[in-house]
Amino acid sequence: MKNIIWLLSLTPHLVFAANSNWQDISSSEMWSSVQEINVHPDKFRALELDLVAFKAQINQEMAIKKHSTVALPLPDGGVAEYQIAVYEMMEEGLKNKIPEIQTFHGFNINNPAETIYMDITPNGLHAMSLGGGKSYWIDPISQQSNGLYASYYRNDYSNKHQAWNCGVADHDHEIKSGSTRGTAPINELTLKRYRLAVAATGEYTAFHGGTVDSGLAAIVTSMVRVNGIYENELGIRMILVANNDAIVYTNSSTDPYSNNSGGAMLGQNQNNIDAVIGDANYDIGHVFSTGGGGVAYLGVPCQSGSKAGGVTGLGSPTGDVFWVDYVAHEMGHQWGGSHTFNSVTGACGGGNRSANSAYEPGSASTIQGYAGICGSDNLQNNSDPYFHARSLDQMNTYVTANAGASCANLLLTNNVAPTITVESPTGLTIPSDTPFELCADATDIDTNDNNLTYSWEQYDLGPAGSPNSPTGNAPIFRSFLASPSGCRAFPQWSDILNNTQTKGEILPSYERDLSFRMTARDNELNGGAFNTVEYAVSVAGNSGPFLVTYPNSALTFNAYDSMDVTWDVANTDSPPVSCSAVDIMMTINGGGHFFSVVSGAANDGIQNIEVPNVDSDQVRIRVQCSDHVFFDVSNSNFTIIGNDLIFEDGFESPL
Repeated sequence: MKNIIWLLSLTPHLVFAANSNWQDISSSEMWSSVQEINVHPDKFRALELDLVAFKAQINQEMAIKKHSTVALPLPDGGVAEYQIAVYEMMEEGLKNKIPEIQTFHGFNINNPAETIYMDITPNGLHAMSLGGGKSYWIDPISQQSNGLYASYYRNDYSNKHQAWNCGVADHDHEIKSGSTRGTAPINELTLKRYRLAVAATGEYTAFHGGTVDSGLAAIVTSMVRVNGIYENELGIRMILVANNDAIVYTNSSTDPYSNNSGGAMLGQNQNNIDAVIGDANYDIGHVFSTGGGGVAYLGVPCQSGSKAGGVTGLGSPTGDVFWVDYVAHEMGHQWGGSHTFNSVTGACGGGNRSANSAYEPGSASTIQGYAGICGSDNLQNNSDPYFHARSLDQMNTYVTANAGASCANLLLTNNVAPTITVESPTGLTIPSDTPFELCADATDIDTNDNNLTYSWEQYDLGPAGSPNSPTGNAPIFRSFLASPSGCRAFPQWSDILNNTQTKGEILPSYERDLSFRMTARDNELNGGAFNTVEYAVSVAGNSGPFLVTYPNSALTFNAYDSMDVTWDVANTDSPPVSCSAVDIMMTINGGGHFFSVVSGAANDGIQNIEVPNVDSDQVRIRVQCSDHVFFDVSNSNFTIIGNDLIFEDGFESPL
């Protein structure tokens, strides 16, 4: 507990308006009311919520205009406003049995690319923000939180992985493989709705309170989280069946499940859901437990005899690790998604690697990876809440061109996928050990282009191994959360500017090919659409590294000084790289933005420039090949002392 940090805990009650349902509280107030922690973020904002008043406000507004505006507390202070509406993810019969459970979704009023998924149950309020940059969650701090909550960023969540084993089991059906090359099918126009049956072992229900209603409430919370991801990524919504309460068990001695054996529960779940729910009354089934790890059949929804082949069990079956890293992952197998990690250490070993889908270095970081459980090859502690391009390909193929298309209840949305234009030149060869940057743009006829987000991901298969010791065409660049920018630098900018190397971000050091997929998402509520394009470069083993050599240390210059910028050409002026000219750029804010100083200079290793009239101690030089993608940035900040700055129209205008 000593390592947990409370954000704003020293200044409670200063952020919200007097009539707010939320109040910041101090750490002492939190701990005086909490005995057992339900969520485990390293940093979070401690809060108290008047849930009765919060619900009343929503219900009153909904009764008038079918939507409500709510303010939710951000982890690092302040609030965000969302317009929310009822989220239909239960069949009417189930909703009528548990009217105290409400589900909502909506969007950030000031940033519609950010969506919110929220449920209110007897266990409290849960909320998940996606697509606005840094994802954040709001959860009760414990099972008996007495109105106390944590607002925390997803990447501040501790690695609370318990002993875990995931298996992908064989079954009698064959599925068509998503393409490993070529453009993946886009998803658009419809929301694909499937009837979901989720069983709960007696042990799972006991953990969540011991009653059918408390077990159902926990299942609803799980599926609001999981659906939020699947709906934004793939246009898939799983709707709990009307009699799902009949498969939530309260007695571990008499339920039809072997709680601690995932393999046994695969068949047990299929038989039980067929018997209780009926084969004709559901499209995909799953069971939650407190043991047995995770196991699932690959590609089974809509297929009788195997469509309930999914199990997720964890000793503490709650919180973001359970919902995203495990439930979304195991259901990902059911929807046709293979493992995407390329490591074979830790849990990544033992035959768990899928050679035809190992597009992510190390443990991987997306949902179908093994983040946090692959020993020295871990890229991070937990999975990020989105799918890699390979997973999108496999799963979208399953629901549009395979058995998953046969039972979907389609809701026409007319949401058209973005159209992508690659802005980087094509057919290039880059030098080894040299940074490069890829850029693309997209437009969307039915979405504000500002809502679009972009992911550049490496798309190569090669030998298994450590992320920073690749061989052949093995993946060397990791996946990151989608960004509002269509450009990505390789390696990441923090490594370039700090002269560091992180796992999963290593420059190519030998002759090889590099392939990439760029995915543009439109983040539309009620079923997001995406599109992808491919891009490739070759790496020359006989050139590079291309390096800025001067200025390259903590020097000081005056405005208007003459400066010789120098760089190591490193054979980049010869085939196959064939770079004849370079552009010289400068940043005065440590790399946040570069402006042009000289364009089209000869790639001969030296160019004289006049130091611009700026005043900064965070100056860097960038030399990049003209009409190409590779570049280098000087290793250290240097200083320019400006003369009298010129003002135009009352504004400082040094450039």
